Amino acid sequence: MLSETTTKKSIRSSSTVNRYLAAFSKVLSVGVKDWEWLEENPMLKISKPKEGRGRDRFLDRDEIHRLLEACKESSNPDLLAIVSLAILTGMRYGEIVKLKWSDINFDLSFITLYLDFVQDLNRRGFAASFKSCSNFFDFKPYSKTSYAA
Repeated sequence: MLSETTTKKSIRSSSTVNRYLAAFSKVLSVGVKDWEWLEENPMLKISKPKEGRGRDRFLDRDEIHRLLEACKESSNPDLLAIVSLAILTGMRYGEIVKLKWSDINFDLSFITLYLDFVQDLNRRGFAASFKSCSNFFDFKPYSKTSYAA
């Protein structure tokens, strides 16, 4: 499957092959567990190709400007604050929406995240220039909930 050419005359990437194998494995797992058509899932014996590391891509100034302008025009009142904080810190969406006001140290310009899903590291911090992130910190300074976003 990895060495076959597609209809576009290109070779499938290892990540695409892994997605196909995962889908087929799921189908066979249903056949084993739910319908009892098979004794075991034969896909468990197949090794998967290694995937590349992917790539890191950063927005340039023009893209950031257009994104923030689009957020301002959005009907979602929280979008601009969430996107601004993500651009400033590199925080993920899930990290931002779980952020509590108590995690933000305005005096030190520092945000602490407590991660319960990471085994080796239970917290990580982000330095944040609050002046450059006024979209977020003007957002809900006196929120009735403990969540910042």
